Amino acid sequence: MVSNPNALFWVNQMLILETEDRMTYYTRIVKVTDNSVIIVHPVNENRQPLNQASGKRVEMKIYNDQKEGYVFETVLKFDNNELCFVKPDAASLNKIQRRQFFRVTASLSLSLDIEETGSFNFTTYDVSGGGVSFYSLNTEMFNMNDVVGGRLYLPKKLGKTEILFRAKIVTIRKDVDSRPKIALNFTRIKENHRDDIIQYCITRQLEMRRILGEHLAMRK
Repeated sequence: MVSNPNALFWVNQMLILETEDRMTYYTRIVKVTDNSVIIVHPVNENRQPLNQASGKRVEMKIYNDQKEGYVFETVLKFDNNELCFVKPDAASLNKIQRRQFFRVTASLSLSLDIEETGSFNFTTYDVSGGGVSFYSLNTEMFNMNDVVGGRLYLPKKLGKTEILFRAKIVTIRKDVDSRPKIALNFTRIKENHRDDIIQYCITRQLEMRRILGEHLAMRK
């Protein structure tokens, strides 16, 4: 447990938040008070703002100066025309485990072998050391808790790295734009391949924080 939650928040700190429909947004702290944290309006990786932010329940990810990650749930609200959330107490902060640490939106090539159906190609929505999600207009081939085989292709400076895995289907649902999204959790994957994914996510996240940091700085 964090002994002093106040030490986690400081001005200009970048935060990552995820909505209930698993959409990822980025923001920056502009002011910290005794009870609340005031932020700029969150934007996604395409720099599109979060719609109807007030009253939105989100999962917030925050990193201390030792690069340790913590996650907590909160509700965004407007106070004196400033977007903010109530500062969490120590009991509501959960430390993020390594394989959960970096989940990033990324459009990567994904191939799945569906039993008695065949092999199909998709593009990922997000990826982490624990699994991937992707859109599919045809959900009839998927069933909850089914295990599938697959190949994920990570970009490299020269070519791609093929990641072989087995995974369980843990989510089948429509997203905010009505496109069905499928989420998989890895059940079998080589640890060096998991490390490759985590390293890719770290690099991707640093890139996004740099780009969005520049964008948010322009809005000061």
